[in-house]
Amino acid sequence: MNVGKVNFNTELRTGVLATLQDQLPAHRADGENLQGLLATWNQSAKGFAASTLATLAR
Repeated sequence: MNVGKVNFNTELRTGVLATLQDQLPAHRADGENLQGLLATWNQSAKGFAASTLATLAR
């Protein structure tokens, strides 16, 4: 598989921030739940890294 230049940091940041933007209202309604928001951040980053690795390993 030929893969061009991958700007991993930008793609990761974009994906994580999009997920957080979608989830932010629920965490705010839950009493400014920063622990939950951090867990969402970690899950999003983990999912992105796993899918990127799977793509590059093909």
